[in-house]
Amino acid sequence: MSTTSNAIPLLPGEQTVSDIDERRELPTKLLDYFHNNKAELASALGVHRSSIDRRLAGHTQPNVSTLMRMRSLAQERGVS
Repeated sequence: MSTTSNAIPLLPGEQTVSDIDERRELPTKLLDYFHNNKAELASALGVHRSSIDRRLAGHTQPNVSTLMRMRSLAQERGVS
């Protein structure tokens, strides 16, 4: 499996998540969907609200499992 410096391997043999912009933009898009309700977004993702605050402030980026949950949630809710 070939990876780039921005690529994040998911599982052995699977593709990688290489779009670093998605890691920055997807939390904001989902927050818009939830009408800026961070508690509801956190609940939907199974994370603490402070995690959402840190991500939106740019202090952290979602880990692979959270990013996958975000992608799944966005797909389920029609967020693009």
